[in-house]
This record gives sequence, C-alpha cells and structure tokens, in this order.
Amino acid sequence: MTVEGFLLIHGYAGTPHDVQPVLDRLQELNLPVSAPLLAGHGGTRKEMRSSSWQDWIQSAEEALIQLRRECDPVHLVGFSMGSLIAIDLAVRYPVGKMALLSPAVFSVNTPEIVRGMAETLKSPFNKRARALPLKVYMRRTMRSSFRSFAQFFQLVEHVRPKFPEVRIPTLIIQGERDDVVKPKGAIHLYHEIGSVEKKLVLLPQSRHLICHDCEVVEMMREIETFFGLPSRNPEPVQEQASV
Repeated sequence: MTVEGFLLIHGYAGTPHDVQPVLDRLQELNLPVSAPLLAGHGGTRKEMRSSSWQDWIQSAEEALIQLRRECDPVHLVGFSMGSLIAIDLAVRYPVGKMALLSPAVFSVNTPEIVRGMAETLKSPFNKRARALPLKVYMRRTMRSSFRSFAQFFQLVEHVRPKFPEVRIPTLIIQGERDDVVKPKGAIHLYHEIGSVEKKLVLLPQSRHLICHDCEVVEMMREIETFFGLPSRNPEPVQEQASV
C-alpha cells in the first residue's frame, strides 16, 4: 500500500510555526509529515550567523531522505524561503507534488510594508491592522545579521536558474498584500517553472505570513484540493483570482 508523506519547509529566520495550519491538518489525518527546524533557525543571532544556505538546504534534504524511506510519494510544502528549498529538492529528487506559499522570489515589497505600518498606527484595533504580525517580523530581524541576509540572497541566486527544471505538479499561493516579498515574484515563478500542471492562486487580502492571515481558510481549501485531502471547511469560500 502506497503511503503519501509530506515535507513542510519553513521560511527565513522562522520555525515550523510558519506552516502550522498545514501541519495540524496533516497530523489530524494521521499522514506522515516532517517539518524540520532548519539549521541555525529558532535560536539566537549567533546560531543563525553560524549557518549557511547550504546548511539550510541540508536540513530539509535529510528530512526528505528519511521520509522517502517510509513514504512514496513525498509531497513538498514550502513557505517563503522554504519554497526555494522545496524547488531545489524537487529538481534533484523524485517527489510527488509541491505547494509553494509566499515564495521569496522578488523582495522586498517596501510600499506594502509602509502601508501596513501606517494602518497599524492609525487604527490599532482594526481587524485588518491586527493581521499584520509586526512582532513576528521584529523577532526575525533580531535573529538575523548581514551575513545571514547575504546567505539568503545567495540561496535565491542558486535556485532561480532551476525554475525551468521543475516538472512536478505545482501549486503557488500568494497574498496580494504581501509586505515582505513582491507578489509579482509568484507570477514570475508560475511562468518560469517547467511544470505542465501548475496553478497560481492570488489571495487579495493576505500579507506574507499567509498561514496566519485572514484568508487561511481559502488557502487550506486550495491545498486540500491540490493534494486530494478531505476538506475540513465544507462551507463556501470567497472567490479568488487564479491563473
């Protein structure tokens, strides 16, 4: 009997909490899932500085190798920088499908950062303003250093040429109000990857931390449909733009 497994890869200076709703759903379904903490992440700035982009890929790669011993196929879900790592693995290993959330292709979306901060200062009790997790961004900044940022950009440059080599079914979900990476990066990625089966979903109200934003129900519905999982949210969802 074929057992499908899932590898979830978090973002830069983040933790597996970046993809928590996806992790929770897969665990509810008792599906094999691995969500490793990437090397140097989740701790201090010193620990982050001691790791390289190759170390980050290796952390995910080791988890993938372990999952492939138990599961076939293994599907990939990457958030932000984790999307880049997922792409790198997808062109080097036989995997199933791949979902890329807020892929870090073009950054930084400065105008949306400014708008989001202005909303927060102007209306701190507004529901939309609360959706901007400034504390999360501050924590990530405090963990980072110039060396770590440089490692991140080296990873981007390493993976970008591999976009056309992607051949597996791919789902890309991007918030149109992303305040970290430019949404046009997801559109560029959609057109660049070599997959025949691919879909781009644009969520009009979501920012970068898409798994913890106001359209997480819609995001999860797309992921469940893409991977053929039973839906936990049978109620109708708002229509979003897709390509």
